[in-house]
Amino acid sequence: MLFSVQDARKHFSGFDRKRLTEWQKKGYIQKVAREYYLFTDVQKEINLWWYVANRVFEPSYVSLQSALSYYGFIPEAVFHVMSITTKKTKEVDTPDVRFIYRNMKQTHYFGYTLIPYGKEHQIRLAEPEKALLDLLYLETSIKKQEDFNAWRFNKQVILETANMTLMEEYARLMQNNLFYHRFLKFKEWLNA
Repeated sequence: MLFSVQDARKHFSGFDRKRLTEWQKKGYIQKVAREYYLFTDVQKEINLWWYVANRVFEPSYVSLQSALSYYGFIPEAVFHVMSITTKKTKEVDTPDVRFIYRNMKQTHYFGYTLIPYGKEHQIRLAEPEKALLDLLYLETSIKKQEDFNAWRFNKQVILETANMTLMEEYARLMQNNLFYHRFLKFKEWLNA
């Protein structure tokens, strides 16, 4: 599983950081980000990477293309983990996956749910409505019918999954007129 240097120090008094280098050389662990390591025998699947994304750069929640693909709103598979954070925009590359964090204001950091991961962990994942809104907010070039078509959004899945009333409520909370106008165009395109 994922652990930090701080975690190792909590569990092992007198922990020497040199052990990390030794364990990496022996293939027991791999570094995934500054101060974070994974045991190499852990099964590497999407929920693990989402959990890692949440932990290595906090606060953050998985959103944008990662969440849109998960909900079936876009047809493409996503080979990196996209997240929202209140900190500055950042990318973290590992041998297995790229983590991309996009900045949003503290007041826009809402609309995620906690999904269980393992026995004692949770993953912060954007709700379907907020994943769409995060994309519309950050990708300012998406503003008309041709743009929505180019993203190949699955209208049927969106209409069956997303709560349009909640989505409109969230869009209003974000208090940005240009964004809200894009949201209304998107809603019109959906015929919602």
